[in-house]
Amino acid sequence: MALLPESRAADLERLRNEEFDVVVIGGGITGAGALLEAVTRGYRAALVEAGDFASRTSSASSKLIHGGLRYLAQGEIRLVYENLAERSILMRAAPSLVAPLEFVIPLPRRNGPLDFSYAATYSMALWGYDLTGGFRIHRRHRRISAADAKSMLPSLDASKVASAFVYPDAWCDDVRLVLAVIAAARKAGAVAANYLPVESLLDGADGKVRVVAVRGAYAGDEASVRGGFEIRARAVINATGTAAGKFLDGTSLAIRPAKGVHIALPQSALPAKTAAVLPVPGDDRTIFVLPWNDYTYVGTTDTDLGDEQVATTEKDIAYLLEAASASMVEPLRREQVSGAWVGVRPLVADVDPSKPARERTKDLSRRHRVITSDRGVISVIGGKLTTFRKMGADAIDALDRLTGCRTTSVSSKVSLDVNPGASAASRQEATLFARYGSAAASIREFMESTDQEKISGSWRLSAGETDYFVAREDALTVSDVLLRRLRVGILDANAALDLAPMVASRLAQRLGLSQEESDQSLAGFRADLERELPGSSALQGGR
Repeated sequence: MALLPESRAADLERLRNEEFDVVVIGGGITGAGALLEAVTRGYRAALVEAGDFASRTSSASSKLIHGGLRYLAQGEIRLVYENLAERSILMRAAPSLVAPLEFVIPLPRRNGPLDFSYAATYSMALWGYDLTGGFRIHRRHRRISAADAKSMLPSLDASKVASAFVYPDAWCDDVRLVLAVIAAARKAGAVAANYLPVESLLDGADGKVRVVAVRGAYAGDEASVRGGFEIRARAVINATGTAAGKFLDGTSLAIRPAKGVHIALPQSALPAKTAAVLPVPGDDRTIFVLPWNDYTYVGTTDTDLGDEQVATTEKDIAYLLEAASASMVEPLRREQVSGAWVGVRPLVADVDPSKPARERTKDLSRRHRVITSDRGVISVIGGKLTTFRKMGADAIDALDRLTGCRTTSVSSKVSLDVNPGASAASRQEATLFARYGSAAASIREFMESTDQEKISGSWRLSAGETDYFVAREDALTVSDVLLRRLRVGILDANAALDLAPMVASRLAQRLGLSQEESDQSLAGFRADLERELPGSSALQGGR
């Protein structure tokens, strides 16, 4: 018997039959934040996503909840202040998802024992970081020795380092955060459905958008859903990231997509006990080196997408390997790269010819903008993972102005932990907690009532976990499971390929898929994995 996602049928029924105050288009972190903000302010709210939740930019970030130290150098003091305020809110709202993480900044020996100008620049920036938000979490930066820096990053070439700074920030699994925000919105009464792309927006007699026409993109949905239906709405929020330009009109602003790539290596190849900020030789950029359980990842690139396909290239990988190797005792090698991921940031550019253009995407502001069109479509563009709640609040403020309502934001007080207070119990299952945060308790409980069969020795994945992803987290494809719910695909492509046939078989059993549909899901995953890490399809004979 098919085990469909528990909420899908009910959500689709509501979308077809109810009228909503607002429909959010886009199921990344921006759309999820707007949905939660709307429903907690009393609006009847719904969200539709063309693919899987968090399947694009929101699953491909650097996984940081941070102020953005380099933004201070760009004069973006207000942005950093806002980022750090949101960091504090998220650390309170989701303590099992948003974890404190220390960053070490090695200070290189250049013109003698220490490059004093380099050290002074960072010292000023870090004091500014503390003053704009570091003190909110009762921690501030400190100076450490080269030996201490090497103890945190064992591969570091200490002979090139005079001393180092350490400063506090925070980390999260971006997909887990999106799922948690959507879960909180559903709990408050909102509707959310993935694999439901928007075909068109239809105007009412007043010239405002009143209908969102969608069609089902999942083969397991009934024919009436796949054929399409209309959702009635008083307003629409466009939170589609790099695709937002489709609904932008009457503005000089445009989306300028910037490609970002990260690579992952086993901790045995690049051990890291904490995060690090390293300079890129010959470029005025820095990269991050960050630990993630048994892996370490390095990123990010920041290049104008242009006409290029959204895919990791060997050039991207070589850039990151060379940049990280410059600070290490031994150079990192291509064959040590176990995984990778690529995403596109929807940066905001001003296309007004009277204003000077910024040449490089790294110089574009990460500040978000909210624009309401003449048709009443509210577009949220730009922004960062860290500020998703503020982006949602600004979007619903615009909705208030559009509808004439007066509401107050309460989202800063909403818990995003799936099981508030259950973290201690969850930690008894270390593997589950490391993977899923507060959701570990729900997953363990679900697994106790279902099949405990082990799918594979790799990553100790159980059939019960896969069933949970389907039943409680809307997973419908192999990519949904291995690239997003489990994250194995972006960290270890080899392990993901090992798991893929067995996951496909389990999904076919639970979702009632035909052999052809199951094969398509598996093929889609392999294509997705090849986009993330070139050459991965050749691993293990392309299994």
